[in-house]
Amino acid sequence: MSRISDTRRVTKIATGAIVISMLTGVVPAQAVVHPHAAPQISQAPSMLPQAVRFTDTARNPFRTEIQWLADKSITTGYPDGTFRPAQPINRDAMAAFLYRMAGKPAFTAPKTSRFKDVRPGQAFYKEIHWLAAKGITTGYSDGTFRPGQPINRGSMAAFLYRYAGQPAFTAPKTSRFKDVRPGQAFYKEIHWLAARNITTGYQDRTFRPAQPIARDAMAAFLYRYTHPRWNAPKPNAGKATYLANLEATDNDGFYPEAGQIRGSTYARSITGEYYGN
Repeated sequence: MSRISDTRRVTKIATGAIVISMLTGVVPAQAVVHPHAAPQISQAPSMLPQAVRFTDTARNPFRTEIQWLADKSITTGYPDGTFRPAQPINRDAMAAFLYRMAGKPAFTAPKTSRFKDVRPGQAFYKEIHWLAAKGITTGYSDGTFRPGQPINRGSMAAFLYRYAGQPAFTAPKTSRFKDVRPGQAFYKEIHWLAARNITTGYQDRTFRPAQPIARDAMAAFLYRYTHPRWNAPKPNAGKATYLANLEATDNDGFYPEAGQIRGSTYARSITGEYYGN
């Protein structure tokens, strides 16, 4: 089956972990139910680094997350073998990423587009309409979707919150970010993202909601969404579990955002979460 470029279609992968036979313990932690969770890993992936898939990600701090994105057939990168990690991700590509992360569910796109600027036969026509059908996007008040427009960080938070099924969540009265005020668009969604450890914002305590999100940062967010630190069962007798997830951290425990660490020293450490098979 032929595949369009990236953002156009996809390939296949795996991510970090060691299989451990546990003789003691487990009381699974309460699970967070994601209506559109990515397909489950059927086998504990290897914790050893995988071969670099893209020609421009070998030194990227989110190379593990980018390779996971490719291994899960969520991205294929571009025909020239690049991923273009620093390039902003457009709204149509975001629709495609979420559709693939949901496992490419059966969906018949309407013959007549609900958006003035998305025509039948256009790249990601089906994925965009799936996104709309699931209530993840409504488009703009002028009837457009603006597929070629980079998605900003605030909208990305809203997309992921809706993708998760808009779970019950009470946003704090006092913002944890200097540039996100109570009552501001996507205030709740941004704080939900932070509460789930999918983002920490930047070291200056900003979130930068209007800033376009780069492709490598999006890979990191999607990886964290599907590897929830807050949803890890504890070791249990007779249960095979695996230690997963080389998490991105800097010295003060932040999950660095792509913009603040690109070109700087970057550390990875084993966090020690357990996931049930």
